[in-house]
Amino acid sequence: MSALATAQVATVGELLALDSTPLNRLVAREAKDTRREIRTRYQEWTKRLGKQRTVSDQLMGLDDAVGLLMSAVSAPRAATTRRRAAELILGVTPGLDAFASSAELAEKLGKTTPRGIQVLKELQDDWAKNTDARELLDAITEIAKQVVTDFGGSPR
Repeated sequence: MSALATAQVATVGELLALDSTPLNRLVAREAKDTRREIRTRYQEWTKRLGKQRTVSDQLMGLDDAVGLLMSAVSAPRAATTRRRAAELILGVTPGLDAFASSAELAEKLGKTTPRGIQVLKELQDDWAKNTDARELLDAITEIAKQVVTDFGGSPR
């Protein structure tokens, strides 16, 4: 259910590993029927199966995700421009809008627009070559597709 995808909850065990406070915050934005269904299932499964312990490598926080993506471009061979671009895109360094264009990125880097496009391609290559980074980005893509589908859209 996409309502739980933002908390990286895909299984009953992952749902039961959530404390009730984060669960309530998570479902607060959902429709009344969805909230009721999630809470009812949570209570039923907790009663029947008990609370689950969180396995630390199951859930990745934002800081860990940013660290993973930065490590894929922070190799000694990675150019300073590419590292600076990754820092801007990932929000490590403030100053770039979340939906900025390649031209806006280039401007922040003090580079030409074609160089901004090239830097983005280099970052994509770095992340594609790193198994962990690639798997993280693939998982984010799948979650986004599922959310679009759940809201009646058609992901491409």
